[in-house]
Amino acid sequence: MVAVIIFYILGRKYGTVQEVIKTVEIDKEAFVITYEDESEESYLIRCQNFIVSFLNDVNAPYMVAADDSYFQLDVSGYEDYNNQIRIEPYFGRGSKYISFETRITTGVIPNDKLPQLSELINRVNNDLMFSGLSLDYENRAINYRITYKVGDQSLISEYFWFNLNAVNASVTILPYINRVLINDEEPVLVALDYVSQ
Repeated sequence: MVAVIIFYILGRKYGTVQEVIKTVEIDKEAFVITYEDESEESYLIRCQNFIVSFLNDVNAPYMVAADDSYFQLDVSGYEDYNNQIRIEPYFGRGSKYISFETRITTGVIPNDKLPQLSELINRVNNDLMFSGLSLDYENRAINYRITYKVGDQSLISEYFWFNLNAVNASVTILPYINRVLINDEEPVLVALDYVSQ
C-alpha cells in the first residue's frame, strides 16, 4: 500500500509564491513488521526478549521459570496484599497469546461457600465489560486471567502495560469476596456494590 504524504513548504516571505506543495510517496509496508511465518520457538524467544526488556525498563523485579516458560512478578496490590502475577506466552494452533494471571484468594474456599462465590463472580463478570475472574473448583480458589492476543504483529508496550495493570488491579475485589466468604453477605448485593464503585 502506498500512502501519499503532502508536505507544505512555505515560500519566501516576500516572494510571489506564498505556498508550495510537494507530494512524496512512501511505501507503508516498509514500516510494518509481521511475523506470519514465525515458528513456535522464535515466537517464544521474541516474547521472552520483549518481556525481559519491558520489566527491566520499569524496574520490576521478576523471576523466570527454570524452563523459561513463564515469568512471575511479586507486586503490591490492594493494601498489604502480595500480588503474584504470572505472565506466560502461548503458541497454539497458529494463535499467539500472552496470558496474565493472578490468584485472588490465598486460602482454600470451603465447599459450602462455592455456590455463593460462584454467583458473585458470575454477576461481576456479567456487569463489567472487561473482567477475567474465574472460580477454580479443583483448587477451590478465585483467579483473575486475561489474555493479550499478539497474533502476527509486533508486541506493543502499551498493550502489555494495560494488561499487567488490569491484573494487578484485580485484587481490589478481595474485600468484596471476603464479604461473601466471611460475613455471609448476599452475593447479589455485594456484586452491586462492587460494580457501582
